[in-house]
Amino acid sequence: MWDDIWGTGVVNISPALNSAAPSYKLGWPEHTLAEHEEFARCASIVYLHQKLAGRPVFVIDFYPPHEGTPDLATKQQLLDWWTGVFLERAKLMARTAERIKAEYFGPLMVEVEVFLGQQPAVEALPPIEQARLGQQLLDQLVAAVRPLYTGRLVAHSYANDTGPDDPLLAISFAAFDEVHFSLFPMCDLALSKQVFDKQLGNYIAIVKRDQVDWGIGEFESFKHNFDCDGTGNIHDEIQHELYAEFFRRVAVIRPRPVNIGVGHWPAGARMDTWTEATKELVLSELAKLR
Repeated sequence: MWDDIWGTGVVNISPALNSAAPSYKLGWPEHTLAEHEEFARCASIVYLHQKLAGRPVFVIDFYPPHEGTPDLATKQQLLDWWTGVFLERAKLMARTAERIKAEYFGPLMVEVEVFLGQQPAVEALPPIEQARLGQQLLDQLVAAVRPLYTGRLVAHSYANDTGPDDPLLAISFAAFDEVHFSLFPMCDLALSKQVFDKQLGNYIAIVKRDQVDWGIGEFESFKHNFDCDGTGNIHDEIQHELYAEFFRRVAVIRPRPVNIGVGHWPAGARMDTWTEATKELVLSELAKLR
């Protein structure tokens, strides 16, 4: 499967992600540390296969929202889980990434803003306190894994289409080597263009402020997001133009992204939903980044 995906040209690092390994289906709340260690050893076999094929490898243990973390009712419960459970697993994965000499390691289980937004403990806090808590968690994460891993440390962020005064935009990723942002068009072409402009504007402001490399970790036109007024789903008829509008912006944005992930969550699965015109466009545009 990985050879197939690599061969399409859609990826420029190995897509052999931890989250595609079988124990992903167990979900984080059910994992003991010992089970997670077994999981890491199994995933390492896939990673090493990719290394032998000459491909740079990205070790990441990423989950869709609400599938990778428990719901925590109080701030103290959240902090206890973060330090007592999550950081221990992050350190385990950092040691795994270092042992196999992975070029990239993403220690977060979901975009930091998404993690904060799905926690009952955070919802009760004022926005500025949410941002401070997010920064505290990231700082603790970097302090835990940086001594164990010497490659490129990658953060994941989804700052959505908020205004410039959103406190969450103040969260700094300066301690990371790269930050990978998520970007999701929705409803129709006009609204999607607005989403592109607002979100990419937010992302570039963060990148310039924090002086980090950046990429689009996940760009995906989820079909279920394109029937917003109940008159019928228009995704397929505008799919090609959605991707074209995205790449038009990528062509002129500065600083340039170092990578773009499209249609690959789970890895490669949604390439099957592309029209031939969309696939040709994506492959052509990604080739320009190499």
